[in-house]
Amino acid sequence: MVWRTMSWRRLMQMIAMLSGRVVQAGSDRLIVETGGIGFEVLAPSNVINEAAKCEQIKLFTHLHVREDAMVLYGFLTATEKKTFEQLTSVSGIGPKTALAILSAVPAERLAAIIRGGDAAALKGIPGVGPKTAGRLVLELQGKFDATTFGAPAFMQELPEDDSVAALMALGYQRAAAAQAVEAARKALGGGAGADTGTGAGTGACKSAGDASSVVRHALKLLARQ
Repeated sequence: MVWRTMSWRRLMQMIAMLSGRVVQAGSDRLIVETGGIGFEVLAPSNVINEAAKCEQIKLFTHLHVREDAMVLYGFLTATEKKTFEQLTSVSGIGPKTALAILSAVPAERLAAIIRGGDAAALKGIPGVGPKTAGRLVLELQGKFDATTFGAPAFMQELPEDDSVAALMALGYQRAAAAQAVEAARKALGGGAGADTGTGAGTGACKSAGDASSVVRHALKLLARQ
């Protein structure tokens, strides 16, 4: 298996984005199917609300590794993902509390609260008491500047093609993924499943297409290598 040959850090970077069909959306998680595989993704409320309107969705993801589990978290923008990672860097703030904060306060608003030192604005959020609110402001002060909201370098390097991104999320190198996708499209009739990102809907929604067929065929080609 590809998973066994890569470090956890590399694995976390590889699963940087997920795009596919919304199979199910619950109160705090959704299932996104891509390439015949269903990924359970925990997410803040704005993602859940968006998923309810989407047939297809694109998410920026963070893989949280624990001793007993690997949990995937999804966000509509790179800003939200970066904010989540900043929140979980604070002592005593786990992923559950970080999601609760992002469900209650948009990332841009949270940045303004932190920069302004307004700990009182965070009180009342589930899991955030006065001491936790003060610690958030103290430890994150100065970290929410313009560069905070830039996408990490590895995310900027991700290809626009969702089929290639899906294969990379499964652990394949970009060059091999791109070659397999190109071969799959030729085999399927040339250009099938090309991801233009111009589908109906707003935000992270994407139109349904034949990308899943391309990914499935590409996986078959890669399995033969």
